[in-house]
Amino acid sequence: MIVEAGTAPLGIPFAVLVGIFGLAAGRRQWKSQPILTFFLVRSLVSLVLFAAWAIYWGGLPQFSEVGLIK
Repeated sequence: MIVEAGTAPLGIPFAVLVGIFGLAAGRRQWKSQPILTFFLVRSLVSLVLFAAWAIYWGGLPQFSEVGLIK
């Protein structure tokens, strides 16, 4: 959604902030609050996928720009 909408300047910092919050504020609560753990893992996976996409394509082009969707 973030790559195709062209909102990477908003989405990537948000994923970073959610990851930092999950690591810093929720470290003691991971077992008792699985939703917090889910959002932490989701944000970290998102950042890895953003990085892989950026490395592969040399930036963050939209899916339609590289021909994956029409």
